Amino acid sequence: MGLAPSVQDRAEAMEKFHELGFNTRVTIEPIMAFDRQPLVDLVKKCHPSLVRIGTNTNWNFHVPEPEPCDVWALIHELEQFTKVEMKNNLKCWLRNH
Repeated sequence: MGLAPSVQDRAEAMEKFHELGFNTRVTIEPIMAFDRQPLVDLVKKCHPSLVRIGTNTNWNFHVPEPEPCDVWALIHELEQFTKVEMKNNLKCWLRNH
């Protein structure tokens, strides 16, 4: 993540873009182990019209993987307020776990 702004700062910036009338979208990739409610709250703050979720495709860089049941629960919660698109790599990962 290096020099990137914090996740909270990015969510606040996205919220401002939404308030200015811009269509916002969120990509969660690679999805890593997460605490569901704080993640849902951050995404909701962005007011996205779409959330895309994908897995880690860089096998040289390990990230802590979430449990499949946690991913399904996250998707279900996000679908309460936005459209969710699973990338093919996430669909394959869920099928294999």
